[in-house]
Amino acid sequence: MSTLVLCTCSTELNLLLKNSRISNDGVFAIYGLERDNVNIGQTSILLNEMHQIATLPFEVKRIIFVGSPSVDQFRETIFQTLNHAVSSIYVFYQNRLTLISDHFSNQRRKRKTVFLIYPGKLFPIRNGSAMRCFDIAVSLCAKTDLTILIPSSVNIPKKFRTLLYAMGISFQSYQTNLIARIQNKVLTFLLRSIRRKNDYLPTFIRLLACKMSNKDIHSINKMNPDVLICSYIWTYDKRFQIEKLFVDTHDVMQDRAASILTNSAFDRWLLNKEKETENAILESGKSFVAISKKDYNRFRELSRTSKLKYAPPSFKWISPIAKTENSNLRVGFFGGRMQANVEALNVSLQQLKEIGFFLAGGTFVVAGDVARFIDSSEPNIIKLGYVKSPEMFYKFVDVVFAPITVKGGLNFKIFEALAAQRPVITNNIGAEEFKFHSTSKNLYISETTTELKDAIETIFRIQLKPSQSL
Repeated sequence: MSTLVLCTCSTELNLLLKNSRISNDGVFAIYGLERDNVNIGQTSILLNEMHQIATLPFEVKRIIFVGSPSVDQFRETIFQTLNHAVSSIYVFYQNRLTLISDHFSNQRRKRKTVFLIYPGKLFPIRNGSAMRCFDIAVSLCAKTDLTILIPSSVNIPKKFRTLLYAMGISFQSYQTNLIARIQNKVLTFLLRSIRRKNDYLPTFIRLLACKMSNKDIHSINKMNPDVLICSYIWTYDKRFQIEKLFVDTHDVMQDRAASILTNSAFDRWLLNKEKETENAILESGKSFVAISKKDYNRFRELSRTSKLKYAPPSFKWISPIAKTENSNLRVGFFGGRMQANVEALNVSLQQLKEIGFFLAGGTFVVAGDVARFIDSSEPNIIKLGYVKSPEMFYKFVDVVFAPITVKGGLNFKIFEALAAQRPVITNNIGAEEFKFHSTSKNLYISETTTELKDAIETIFRIQLKPSQSL
């Protein structure tokens, strides 16, 4: 069985290799040691950087931590092996090899029972919201008995189910309310018929789509977990009777709506309805989790009485990535298929043409589902589409272009790129969160084509010749 070993002590590793359960059993990759310090075969792979795990030439099926891992070590390893085929995770500690779930359970502290509701398709992870939920799950499973609740209509692929079980995470499905689902479909149809757009779905309609059946609500209340976490504000339900209930907000929905909706009479009504819905939930007396400091301050403005916590993502799924030697003016764009990303992509492409980026031999690399919406015959555009690991994208580009058009939440692509040590060019909306952080190194602000040209010339140390007057 192909095995990944994480170790910082050669003595402990040698003891592990003597264990009859794993010796001479498949391919090894070892992170944390030099070859001179260990007695392993030449076919074994030694890794110097965590991000190398994601691109190993074989699928990792077993993970062994030599020594008790910290939550951060565990979390980063899980993210790096997310697209492998992990079926078992062990800890070799005090000369004993145990399943990681047993290792965590045996530690001297009472483990709480936590339920985490996610209302959509969690795997494979294709957006920041799913990554946020899984980030929370990985952190919690080391300290609690975690169950993830998903709609019965959502299927978790086998390899991800196996990984969850190996991590000690259980999951169960729930039914949504039939009448509420019908109401959701009718209102969604009417909304899109009136607005002629597909860029916004209000919270009061989303609440209908996520409304649980009475049977499942009763079941959760009866099981009475120590903590219930609702991903998104629209999975909250006032029928829950759990004392410790947290709503992981992801966004300030009324601010997000305000940046999308127009000044038409119908859109003004929608915005007022959004404010009314969100404010009512904020006043419910439950606890709310803000994903960014910007959102935390905004929620505090909206409600002085609600219980607020600030809990940003770990971004442990991204490791610093060394730049390639053969840089060829590669600017990258990463995003899902939401309308805001499509609009930002088209604007980015037009601006790059105007500043003469392609005339200078530059390449525009587009990753994520948004790549399918490119309508250009420009030969210097590479459509990567969906990538299994963000590292595949960040290895391929020198700079990330991330103009943001919708307010609220946290712009994952900006923080991911900076974690991967890639410069980021964004606009003022994209840079808002950095007002609350001590550094914004490698962040460039561009609101105009002239500012974009200046940023690219500074980063690449070149002189562009615009295709038209700026």
